This record gives sequence, structure tokens and C-alpha cells, in this order.
Amino acid sequence: MPNYTNNYQLPDYLYQALVANSYDKVPGTLSATGLTKPYRMAELERVHDDEIEIECSDLVYAALGTAVHALVTDHPHPDVQAEKRIIIPLEGLPISITGKPDIIFQKTRIHDIKCSGAYAMQFAKPDWVAQLNIYAWLVRREYDVEVTELVNMLILRDHKKSLTKASATYPPIPIGIINQPIWPDAKTDAFIRERAAGHLACRDAIELPLCTPEERWARETVYAVVSPGRKRSHKNCSSLAEAKQYIARATHKAKSQMTVDIRPGEDTRCIDYCPVNRWCPYYLERYGDIE
Repeated sequence: MPNYTNNYQLPDYLYQALVANSYDKVPGTLSATGLTKPYRMAELERVHDDEIEIECSDLVYAALGTAVHALVTDHPHPDVQAEKRIIIPLEGLPISITGKPDIIFQKTRIHDIKCSGAYAMQFAKPDWVAQLNIYAWLVRREYDVEVTELVNMLILRDHKKSLTKASATYPPIPIGIINQPIWPDAKTDAFIRERAAGHLACRDAIELPLCTPEERWARETVYAVVSPGRKRSHKNCSSLAEAKQYIARATHKAKSQMTVDIRPGEDTRCIDYCPVNRWCPYYLERYGDIE
């Protein structure tokens, strides 16, 4: 179990509330969320579980999500089955798959509630799609039903009513509904088996697989063509050669003052959102000097 810190000296009652963890981890299983985690991160979390440190203030948004879940479960609805754990053995592998869908609505519709920023309505989240389809795989086998709907129900924690008038695409209310595609069962089964086999292989691996750029939330280095007095760059390029070529071909009157501002890329998840980065060789080699 992780160790929780209180570096900002929050009152003890708030600290205790934030670190309270009701997640019932089941031995011998891989969860729907665990399956979608990067192999290296998941294995380092397993190995260093008792050494991980988490600052309690980083759990505020998770606590908001827990509060919304409680709101639903504390007000039962006849068509809703809330947070029931399902465990299905994975044939051919020494592991079971488990998940606890937030809401099974009318027996065949699966809703997953998340607290998120309004920006989440604009960008695809492959992990969310995979998580819901793993839930569908579990529900089919547990209840012998055909799943008809997969939905991410978002509580938009930073919603601003004033922005609804300025943009036609901004969510009109602080609740967002994203209908996710339902994969064929064979596709989900193959995905689960591939991910489960990968996670199990990591337990005996000498060197863990590197997280992909997508998993690291990597931002590429940008070569911005800029000039004095201009707030925005003329062009953001993907290489120094491209930036120099742009300047060479420019007809802008400020051409003689144009320079290239190199804005180094970084792995956002590694730096700010990975609880096991201090045991990761990739992080230590690239960011070891970051405190």
C-alpha cells in the first residue's frame, strides 16, 4: 500500500478523508484499469507498492469522483446496478480479469462516471474506450446479455458558464456525455489476452518495456520561428532544418529579425503523473535532475 504525505499541512480530518481508499484489490486478478496501464508503470507499481509516496493533495480530484459515485449509490434506482465487482477467469492464462462498472443501467447499458476538465470533451481517450469495452466483455460473460451502450459520463469540474456563450462547441452544462464505440467481442477478447500476457511477462522480465510516446504523453520538441515584438510565432516547425528553410523563404518584412526558438519536448506523464518514476531508468536518465 502506498505511503501518503501531507506536505502542505492540511488539517488531519481532510488528510484522512483524502487518503481513505475503498478500492478492494483482488489477488490473482488484473483489473480493467490495470490492463490498460503501461507495462512498465504497472510492474513498477506492483514491485514497489509499499515504497510509493503520494501527496494527499494530489488526491483531491479523485475524491470528487468518489463523492459523485457515492451520490449515485446512496440513491438507489430500480434500473441501476452500481459498482458490483465482476471476476472472470481468463482461459489459458493464470489470471482472472476483474472490473467494477460504475453503472449498469437497464442491464445492457454501461456508464462510467469520471470527474474531468471540460477539455476532455474535445480529445479522444483510447484508455477510456478500452476500459468500457473490458467492462462490456465482463458483463456479457457474467449476465449473458448483449451490451447496447457504452458511455463516459463526465462531471466537468472546471466548467464555466460564461464560455457557453462564446463557443458553440463548449459544453452547455457541467455534465458531458460521450458515447463510446462497442468493439466486437472477439476484438475485446484479443485485446485483453494481449495485454494480460504482456503484464504477466513483465513479472519475469530482466528489462521492462519502455512506455510508448503516447503512454508517456510525450510532447515533441518545437522549433518556433519568432521575431521581436510579435506575441505569437510565425510558424512552429518539427525540425531545425524546417525552421531555417521557412526563414530562408520568408517574404515577411521582419525576415532579417527572425530567429528560431527551440522549445524542448517533454514526457508530461513521466514528470508529473507517474508515481514510480524514481525507479524508472528512462526517467532517471532524462529527468533525474528534476526535483
